[in-house]
Amino acid sequence: MREYIDNLTGLYNLFYLKENYSKYIEKREKCYLISIDLKKLKYINDNFGHDAGDKSLITFANSLLSVFKNSLIIRRSGDEFVILTELKHNQIIENLKIVDQRLLEEYQKGKIPIGFNFNCGIKSCDNNLEETMYKSDITMYEAKNNDKFYEDYRDEFLLKIQCREAFIQKIDKLIENNLITYAVQKIFDIDGKTPLISQIYSRDSDGLSIFSNDKFKTLKINYRIKRIDVSSIQNLLKNIIPTLDGNIRCMINVHYDTLLSRECNFINLIKGLQEENNYSFQNIILSITVSGCIDNFYKLIDIIIELRKIGFSICIDDLNFSENDIVLSIVSVTDIDYVNIHKKVLVKAINEKKYNTVLEYVIKLLLDLNITPIFVNVESLAEVEFIKNISDKCLIRGFVYSEEKKLKK
Repeated sequence: MREYIDNLTGLYNLFYLKENYSKYIEKREKCYLISIDLKKLKYINDNFGHDAGDKSLITFANSLLSVFKNSLIIRRSGDEFVILTELKHNQIIENLKIVDQRLLEEYQKGKIPIGFNFNCGIKSCDNNLEETMYKSDITMYEAKNNDKFYEDYRDEFLLKIQCREAFIQKIDKLIENNLITYAVQKIFDIDGKTPLISQIYSRDSDGLSIFSNDKFKTLKINYRIKRIDVSSIQNLLKNIIPTLDGNIRCMINVHYDTLLSRECNFINLIKGLQEENNYSFQNIILSITVSGCIDNFYKLIDIIIELRKIGFSICIDDLNFSENDIVLSIVSVTDIDYVNIHKKVLVKAINEKKYNTVLEYVIKLLLDLNITPIFVNVESLAEVEFIKNISDKCLIRGFVYSEEKKLKK
């Protein structure tokens, strides 16, 4: 029996689920399988130690046991759990909310170091465990990607996964055959009269943005983003940037994962290009996507400092006021030159007075630190006027002033 028990939490393990799944569901009219992924466990381990992480896992396991009685509760691995239950759907949701509340109470009592919660994917059980678990897993990741407490399985989630896999295969071929193309969009002053920066994007062979919304998440999850960044940086520096207007600065995007990656060693790559081709980076702005970089904050700061020594200007992408937004933390500890302001921040500020007040304060703070705010995806003159009322020192990127121009190598 011991081989079926998780040593840390005392819950059943995955072996037990595999052995007993069929017996459990055949005795019941309808069952659900719930995939659960804890949030912030890595943060707890890194900042409070693994003993605190273990205590958090045990606390979560005990909360599940006390709430989901007469259900099979499995610790799958690490911070992943599975529940097999015959409870009705509405009772499942109520129970999950109770577990969430109990975690908060445990934190308030000082029994766990920080408050944490979780994402869930819920799938009605099929006869095949692997298929059911796969579908509950992709549902859980859908909830995680959309910052939702839970999602119920829908066939469109599976279709989305299949589309992602096809997209990944396409990107791999483009990288291998060096066929990534580019597009450029100008960044203007507030009046739209003076182009100041050429923002360059990576495109696929059909001219579609590689880094749009869901694609960006897919590339990040699958680590292709590092390969694209490295390939793009090399191609841009060698082939694209020299063909652009030399009086306008060039901005190119790079993800923080790429900067921190040991495989590509970004700093050495840049220094190698600098020595090999005698490049000067004075007119190049690196726009670094930093969302989600909480765990590697100080490593990122060290790299930003090094990149500025090499000669790059730095733009942080992007200020969005989400729980993962670390832009203001970055500007408080090191020098940067630009900050991209997410479109949703602009929209909220236009519609909510309180949000507008906060945005005005932040823009003033950035300008006082000699950091230029760039509002992205600006689409109307009304939005421009709103920004101008905050400060005429902000820059504008978007179709209100600039059409996108495709570039080929």
